[in-house]
Amino acid sequence: MVAFLLAALVTTWSAESVINDFLRRDYPWPEIKVELLSDASPTTGAAPNGVYLLRGSVPGRAVFVIEFPNGENVEYSANVEAFDYVVNNQRPLVKGETISAEDVYRVLVNIRRIPNGAFASEKECVGKIATHTIPANRTLTEGLVAEAYNIKKGQEVVMLYESFGVRITAKGIVKEDGYIGKPVKVMNASSRKVVLATPVDGKTVKVEDLR
Repeated sequence: MVAFLLAALVTTWSAESVINDFLRRDYPWPEIKVELLSDASPTTGAAPNGVYLLRGSVPGRAVFVIEFPNGENVEYSANVEAFDYVVNNQRPLVKGETISAEDVYRVLVNIRRIPNGAFASEKECVGKIATHTIPANRTLTEGLVAEAYNIKKGQEVVMLYESFGVRITAKGIVKEDGYIGKPVKVMNASSRKVVLATPVDGKTVKVEDLR
């Protein structure tokens, strides 16, 4: 990696701050914590003019080289932790409840503890529906919420069956609120049989068997 050149000469400095500044400029996380694992020190009293990652991983344990104007290079071992924003819910949310701006807040979390599909901003969650009952202060993920209901309980829909070029439609009655892509219970208005069907839009559901 190309050495990071310090923007200005400083009279006082620390290896932690130099490495931290380098990481904040070259990596995407809003917060980084650097813990030195070695106590190396240069022979010169001048401020450094560059730093680069020599080996290791970020976040994790890594070795950095800090460069000085006299040509001296000093290696520093460090443990690096990175933090990013996630969205938590302020209060418990009940399955089917619509999430409002007052229900959520952002918090910095160690990226190693961020679950897959976590939201990074409140606006990604506001207006969506909780698909599970969610305890307070839980990190919200794509698996816990969905778009607002596209299908309402009691609504009339077209039940669509397609197989090997055959296309059959029938009138159905939705038995529970639902959203596109998630199966819901739908009653065939003719046979009165209730089946699972997947909404494809606000008026049509796709079923495997119309009987």
